[in-house]
Amino acid sequence: MLLFHGVPEEKTKDPPARVTAIVAEHLKLDKFFSISIKTSYQLGCLSGKSRARHDAFLVARESFGINKCLTQGTIYVITSEGTRHRAESIADLDEISGSGSTEKAK
Repeated sequence: MLLFHGVPEEKTKDPPARVTAIVAEHLKLDKFFSISIKTSYQLGCLSGKSRARHDAFLVARESFGINKCLTQGTIYVITSEGTRHRAESIADLDEISGSGSTEKAK
């Protein structure tokens, strides 16, 4: 599964074609077409609590590593000691890391 963030929305009937064009351009892939995608889902804009949780998840991945973070409605991180923690916000991540220096992803 691949997850793409920050793809600008355009009023197009073929979102997979937009994504494949961006990916092919950035990765310089000559033979990557929308027919290469088996299934795709377009998610709308996030706002409010969803946006804050999404930002916290991105910070968690950056701070703890991609393989140490998962989300099932709630963010879970596994620390270097192997302990699993639940987080809902960047403040929770600061508390888990103990450093208080986790910054919002840009």
